[in-house]
Amino acid sequence: MVKTKSCLSLVFKIVLFCIAIYFPLFLHLDVLPLRLFDESRLAMNAAAMIMNNNWLVTYYQDNPDMWSTKPPLLIWIQALLFKLIGPTELALRLPSAIAATLTCFSLLVFSLKHLKSYWFGFITSIILVTSSGYVGMHGTRTGDYDALLTLFITLFALAAFSYSQNRSRWNLFCFFLFFSLAALTKGVQSVIILPAIFLYILATTWRKITWSDGAAIAIGGLLSILAIGSYYLLREQANPGYLLAVWQNELGGRYMEVNENNTGGFFFYLQNITNRHFSSWYWLVPIGLVVGLFSSQNALRKLTLFSAGI
Repeated sequence: MVKTKSCLSLVFKIVLFCIAIYFPLFLHLDVLPLRLFDESRLAMNAAAMIMNNNWLVTYYQDNPDMWSTKPPLLIWIQALLFKLIGPTELALRLPSAIAATLTCFSLLVFSLKHLKSYWFGFITSIILVTSSGYVGMHGTRTGDYDALLTLFITLFALAAFSYSQNRSRWNLFCFFLFFSLAALTKGVQSVIILPAIFLYILATTWRKITWSDGAAIAIGGLLSILAIGSYYLLREQANPGYLLAVWQNELGGRYMEVNENNTGGFFFYLQNITNRHFSSWYWLVPIGLVVGLFSSQNALRKLTLFSAGI
């Protein structure tokens, strides 16, 4: 009887969770027409990939796309969905909505496993899917890179934290796998939080890392570099000048200067968070830090410190 009640409770909670995230992520997903910026360009990349039957080089207006130089993992998925259900707004945006769903479930499962709390994962996910900075422009309801990138960054960050807790080789494998997928989604953006993760691992775990752990990390890093580098080198071979375009777009060039009237002061991103993207929830950040850092639960204290760092 106790087991039956427990199973029914779990089923109820999962159904409640699915309903709560369905509406902001999927409802009327295909109603709005394509946006005139990245979403439309990615749609043309995916359509050209099918017409050219070239799954290595992305095309725009019958030429290799040297402006949008991100790796094509998202475009591969969109192209496959174009083939399956047709070149529609729904097919273009489904990868983002599904990625957001997986992100929410990852947070829920992590909360259940590490914090022994369903409601922590539930509330975290609800805050996420009710924030315009996550579901709005360039978010989960458009066919852009960011929702898929967020999924993989979330997964490799959680894997890194889990490794710091239990030093499991499985978590190391997941870290390098999801980091590779993040890099194949949006290139250099995937490495932004790596220094913070490295410092946290160094501060909390380095004395416990054995030579075999170090060897596993080195092998995982080399395999990750090989997987990511293989795409870039193959693309350069098929599309000479691609690496130079990546350098100009993502590492220097327009990355280091103002483009397309995107001007802003020193506090531009902070103001976006407080005034627009997370305006309903940003005030919870300092409260969460205080509550988390002074929690009686050791795992929550460590997670708060880790999250604050990244």
